[in-house]
Amino acid sequence: MVYTKEIDNRPPIVLYNVNKNTHWIPGTKSIRPSTKTPIKYSYTMNTITIHDLIQKINNYKNNKATIHDKTKNISNINSITDKKIIQDKEGILINLSPQLESIPSKQENVNQVINENDNINKHKNSISNAITYGLMHNKINALNNNIKTGNKEINNIHINNIPINKEIIYDKEGTLINISTNLNLVEHKQVIELVKEYLHLFTTDTSKVRPANIEPCEIKMKPNYKDPKFNAPHRVSPQQRNELKSQLDKLLEAKIIRPIISKFAAPAFLVKKKEKGSYRLVVSYKELNERVETDQYPIPRTTDLLRALEGSQYFTSLDLNSGFFQLPIKFEDQYKLAFTSIHGLMTFTRLPQGFKNSSAIFQRILNESFSPLLYKSLIIYIDDLASYGKNFKQSLENLKNAFIIMDKMNFSLKTNKCLFFNDKIELLGHNISINGITPLNRNIKAITEFKQPETQKDIRSFIGMCSYYRKHIKDFAKISHPLTELIKGDIKLMKWEKEQKQSFSLLKELLTSEPLLKHFDDDKEVFLTIDASITGLGACLEQPNNKNILHPIGYASRKLLNNEKTYSSTTLELLGLVFGITYFREYLWGRQFIVFCDNISLQYYKTLKIPSARIARLTLKLLDFTFKILYKKGKENKVADALSRNAINLIINDNETESDNLDKYDIKTLQSKDQFCTDIIKAINDKDDKDNNINKNIKRKSRQFVTINDILFHKHFTPPNKITNLLVVPKILTNEVLKSYHESPIGGHTGISRTIHKLQNKYYWTTLSKDTTQFIKTCHKCQINKKLPGKPIGQLQPIPITNKPMDRLVFDYLGPLISSNKKKYVLVAACSNTKYIFTKAVHSATAESTVKFLIKIVSHWGSFKQFSSDRGTHFKNKLVEEVTKNLGIKQILSTAYSPETQGFVERVNGVLCYSLKNYINDDNQHRWSYFLPYITLAYNATPQTSTNYSPFFLMHGFEPYFPIDNKIIPEEMPYNIFKSLKELNDIRNKIPQIVKKAQQKQKKYHDKSHRIINFNPGDKVLVKFPFLQVGKSPKLAQKYRGPFKIIKKITELNYKVELTLNNKTTEDIIHVRRIKPYYHR
Repeated sequence: MVYTKEIDNRPPIVLYNVNKNTHWIPGTKSIRPSTKTPIKYSYTMNTITIHDLIQKINNYKNNKATIHDKTKNISNINSITDKKIIQDKEGILINLSPQLESIPSKQENVNQVINENDNINKHKNSISNAITYGLMHNKINALNNNIKTGNKEINNIHINNIPINKEIIYDKEGTLINISTNLNLVEHKQVIELVKEYLHLFTTDTSKVRPANIEPCEIKMKPNYKDPKFNAPHRVSPQQRNELKSQLDKLLEAKIIRPIISKFAAPAFLVKKKEKGSYRLVVSYKELNERVETDQYPIPRTTDLLRALEGSQYFTSLDLNSGFFQLPIKFEDQYKLAFTSIHGLMTFTRLPQGFKNSSAIFQRILNESFSPLLYKSLIIYIDDLASYGKNFKQSLENLKNAFIIMDKMNFSLKTNKCLFFNDKIELLGHNISINGITPLNRNIKAITEFKQPETQKDIRSFIGMCSYYRKHIKDFAKISHPLTELIKGDIKLMKWEKEQKQSFSLLKELLTSEPLLKHFDDDKEVFLTIDASITGLGACLEQPNNKNILHPIGYASRKLLNNEKTYSSTTLELLGLVFGITYFREYLWGRQFIVFCDNISLQYYKTLKIPSARIARLTLKLLDFTFKILYKKGKENKVADALSRNAINLIINDNETESDNLDKYDIKTLQSKDQFCTDIIKAINDKDDKDNNINKNIKRKSRQFVTINDILFHKHFTPPNKITNLLVVPKILTNEVLKSYHESPIGGHTGISRTIHKLQNKYYWTTLSKDTTQFIKTCHKCQINKKLPGKPIGQLQPIPITNKPMDRLVFDYLGPLISSNKKKYVLVAACSNTKYIFTKAVHSATAESTVKFLIKIVSHWGSFKQFSSDRGTHFKNKLVEEVTKNLGIKQILSTAYSPETQGFVERVNGVLCYSLKNYINDDNQHRWSYFLPYITLAYNATPQTSTNYSPFFLMHGFEPYFPIDNKIIPEEMPYNIFKSLKELNDIRNKIPQIVKKAQQKQKKYHDKSHRIINFNPGDKVLVKFPFLQVGKSPKLAQKYRGPFKIIKKITELNYKVELTLNNKTTEDIIHVRRIKPYYHR
């Protein structure tokens, strides 16, 4: 259908989709179809009259298709300027948007044919001719993204919210120039005319960037500076060699670099970018930066910039294309920027990245160039340029003035980074529009999206973060009370009720609002606290109040990418530093600030001699900032720590995944900052013993050391006369060395003695053995994967002896076995005193089967005192618990995964299996239930080695008769029942002593190979769990889980332990054999 603009306020008429059965009623302005699908239609002007339209529809009844089937779904094309009617082969009109406005048609052919076999260029042309006459808004690019090439169909083409009759404009490379859609037709046309006048300023091609018409930049060195070294080229792969050559050729062609002969040479190398297969050229000017005078150019005050924008209605964002490369370097200073690669020695003729003063120089030149406009119609902050005005006319004039200066200075703009006449702008952490200036929510997003804690550890982390600011939160203890109740030691299961939800929400609200959260103040010191955990990154920006107490300005966090989880701890902290600084960039650039972190080695990241590509990329981002890193202990770093462990998902723009090379530390610099090393070196250099301040012990020790190229080594003597020089490791690096030699894949988590041996082949420090022992002892991976060294834990604790038969029965299930008469299990009960057993073949191991068996025994023998079993669900069950309670029987459950507590009945099961195998074979295993009663009697009739009596005799007072006995033993054998009962009673009274003696003998033998270990309440331990996951190898599974907390000691062998598994906290009785101590690092 076709919609066009209504004119003269005439009401629209209704048309219908057309097919062969449709006919038009003469004298009317509608079509009556057989199947009515209403189409709203409005009067047209200068394009097609209503009569022409109806006539055309009638003519289509018998015509061939003008559009193929698969193009039927072209719809929602908004901004039609030259009206066309498009139909499919049945003559059904294609839906077009109602937002149309007519202009005179300049095309003779109204109907356009779109063929699915045409190539993409033809599709573009056909659609363009069908829906527009050279005038559309920039979003026509959406067409290109939705058109598929080759034989594919054209699917739903959308161009939304595109104002009509608005010309679009491109730069010389064909990149669209972005102009706001909020302008009316007249305003839009004026902006187009202005942009056309200065179209030569726009480009996206770096090679076309021109040097600005400015005085060339000067590079000032420090007085009496020492020349930087001439660095050899870095080795590169064949792929990188070609890429490096290509990039250098482009820069040479653009005259941004040139060949040179120089005594300076910084190393150049490539780092991967996020685009697959693409690289960025990086030059490490570390040595040059140390020798250059720092350009301390003042930055504008945030309040001044925001005040200048107040009341503005239009904002234009401008971005210089490769801004640094537009600023020429003084010819006589260019040699200082020389760099070396495998393709020769080059230098920059323009301002490069990686030079520490580049940003300050860039800011100065822009401020000086645009000084007539600053704070009147233009603001500049770092690399953000914004032209503004209170109305359209003023904004247009202000933008023209900015263009005039850019043209005069020969500046080039990056087309796709500029946006003209927008009604709002984000700058300096604020959203600025005609409605006012409001802070961006991103500074508090890390708190507002803080997930509800799921474990006690999570709650402690959140409360710790809140308590850091408790001085600013009135009634903090009262508000946080519902949460603190959940972290008490005696809480069995963490319940998150209404009170906890209200407390959590209120604390988040207090953290993100006045009076705690403050606005940034340009006149106060700035502190940034950062942290990196194995799950995320966290940062908090703070400033002191009048009482010198820190208040938060903003919070930030994000989760780690998968590749980032493999970073070393130092690299991860460096990533956290870069994240925090770039997140709060508008507050930190151009001013000195303090960074707090809990990784002491991060203070020395600048000492890396040959950084990896990853380290180089990260440190490159820090060159524009002036800060000092101070160490803060982890327990004091509560806010950033909580944020990093509860990080939120952010859109990450810089997620390169290049692999690390070895991070080369400047060992000489690190040794010069180590007290032990400096003392030894000083003693070595005092060859004439003139320095009386050197300690005699140090002087004596220094004989065991030597310096080679100003680096300290320890002389290691090995028989017969071999001397090996071992590198002396500064204290700051010992942890990194230990991680590499133990935790890395090639370290292999080897044991203490082997790791010490490996280290002693190359390194030396005074406490190497002690540090290595402690490091490995506290290694989490080793603790959860290795068994406790030494003898097994847990000496034998004999089961208490009962004095009477049927005092205690021990129950167990044997099976599953092959089905025999629909039975798969054997339920066994054994008397601890007499060793008499009861058996029953059952269908399944359930609580119902257990209860039926129990009731059968009680009905024949009466109730007994104790029901002992393992913790299977067929025993640890409410039904079994209720029945035993009603029968007056005490139920005793063994500790989990400790079969030795059921040792007797386990041995009975073995005997039953052995006996059954003697009466069945592979062909008739299904008959085992037939033999079970006989095997049971055979066991009960067999004397036990511990008592020399059969269980049957101890239960009944006589031995059972076998079938053969009835055939050969005389019937009239004398039998005195009273004498027999007296003998039985005497025997039963002796049984406890006999059993006790046997237990003592067994304990003595057992305890020789086992040891005692004791735990106290509050101790952290690891607990061994069986591996039950299907589809995974138990040989590669972790042996232990934890750490968990000991609640109390139950017996010598059992402890109550607080377990947190799958975010649920419970308490359980654990056998000491499954427990090992946990050592925190």
